[in-house]
Amino acid sequence: MDERLHKRWMAIAGLLVGLPTVAAGGTGAVLGLMVVWDGKYLTGDEHTLLLLWSTAGIIGLLSWLWLSGLFLWRGLVGLRDSPVVAWVGLALGGLAALAVVAATLYFTFKHGEISTLAFLGFGPPLLVMAGHLVWLRWARAVSVPPAPG
Repeated sequence: MDERLHKRWMAIAGLLVGLPTVAAGGTGAVLGLMVVWDGKYLTGDEHTLLLLWSTAGIIGLLSWLWLSGLFLWRGLVGLRDSPVVAWVGLALGGLAALAVVAATLYFTFKHGEISTLAFLGFGPPLLVMAGHLVWLRWARAVSVPPAPG
């Protein structure tokens, strides 16, 4: 698949899946920060956990937007020239999304809360798209044949 086709599919997936996930996940993360700042609903170490989780989620969402924009604007060259901080942020967001999956599975199967399955829309759909960006950056860089001459 050539780069133009990758860009088209990334744009379509970004509009159909990425932006709604950023909106839902960003809203959830900001609400988590608001709960931390209010402080009256949490006891014990929950403040720290929710603060770290929400912050990692926001950083991950912003990093995904940044790297996706770089790819759509400049292609593979943009991904290869992107700063390390963007990839670290994407990794933090991936960890936050995996924590959403773990919490959702725990509350669904351990406590029988079937409604918690809705939380799977708060970040985990971006795991596939983030993985695609990582693959485009590193796996494609390794597999690109050398230039003739």
